[in-house]
Amino acid sequence: MKLYQWVQGFCFALVSCCVLPIVTLADENAPARFIVDAELPFRCAGPAEEKPVSKTVALQDNDFIFLPAEGSDALPRYEVNLYNFKNKTADVVISDLVKKLQIKVQAEVGSYPEMSGTNLHGELSSVMQQLTEKIGVFYTYHANTKTLFLSRRTNMLINIPKDKVVLLAVLDALRGAEIKRVDVDWEHYQIRINVSADELEKAKMLLAQILRDSYLLLAEIKMYYVDTEQHPHYFPQALNALGMQKMASLKAGVVGQLTTFNENVPVDSFVDKIREIAGIQLLARGIAVVPNGWNMRFNLGECSVSPLPYQNFALLMRTRILHQDEMHTQLTLVTEDGELATFPMTTALNQEIALGSIPAGAAGEFVFAVRLNLIRFVHKDSSMGNLTENN
Repeated sequence: MKLYQWVQGFCFALVSCCVLPIVTLADENAPARFIVDAELPFRCAGPAEEKPVSKTVALQDNDFIFLPAEGSDALPRYEVNLYNFKNKTADVVISDLVKKLQIKVQAEVGSYPEMSGTNLHGELSSVMQQLTEKIGVFYTYHANTKTLFLSRRTNMLINIPKDKVVLLAVLDALRGAEIKRVDVDWEHYQIRINVSADELEKAKMLLAQILRDSYLLLAEIKMYYVDTEQHPHYFPQALNALGMQKMASLKAGVVGQLTTFNENVPVDSFVDKIREIAGIQLLARGIAVVPNGWNMRFNLGECSVSPLPYQNFALLMRTRILHQDEMHTQLTLVTEDGELATFPMTTALNQEIALGSIPAGAAGEFVFAVRLNLIRFVHKDSSMGNLTENN
């Protein structure tokens, strides 16, 4: 089967895969909002927009700060004195706590956990914080109506450094952490998340890790289709043509094989050798950014330039950077049917990667080219007015 026939055969059923927009929700009832125009042109930069992506980003004092998206008035001053309760649901406990202040409590529909407590005392706001954190709920207070609202989720704003790569990194990291209700203000570099207490803790831990490590990992990914009908052995032939001395490692898996190249040997030079041997077509390209040690998911359909043979086709990557010369990485290809191939590896940062011989029907295979880069943070020293880099 020729390449054009393969593309034509998949096109009628898989048009929706060409661009799979990411749907972000500010809350459960909000309508879906597509962010294709804002995010995908940057994520899916074409050849004309290629530029070095290793960079240093200066952090301001308010970067990576969590702020409540909705305002809440301060609770009235009131001293709680030896409050005791047993086997009461959390909403009832809080209602009893504020009853003397004639504050109405409106709780989100659903069951709340039972709890018991003895000798609770202190300022009302402190006791409320202790209770709500213990049971994993949030509250807002409206002084004009003397109403306190309880909910299991809350909206938070995250200030991001004014750099689209970093904004993309935080988006990818949040999605990799299964925080799905995300909305983006690309103009003001803010991310709005709708989260449970557990998800908020996870998001805070994620951003704390970014600040602690002071760098992010950026992956540039290209996906190709190779017509193997006339050249089934294109992969080893291309390696031989490039020169085996330029390879750092070669690993065969149950499905496919993975090659890392020596320092300063671009993976694109290997792709050029394949192009000299067999028909090859670019199917998707783009970038994904993630903190050290976190899961990255690159949805190939978002940045496809030709129809893909699978829906929900994605490349998963988890990398632990030990130092410049040693990174432990695992690459996994997944489709709607599950895992297609997985490869663990150890590389240096400037060693580029080719994952190939992935079956794509009777007369074709997939090849993936991956290049990794670091984004480093420097912190502004507000007292001195200069920049200092964390080592």
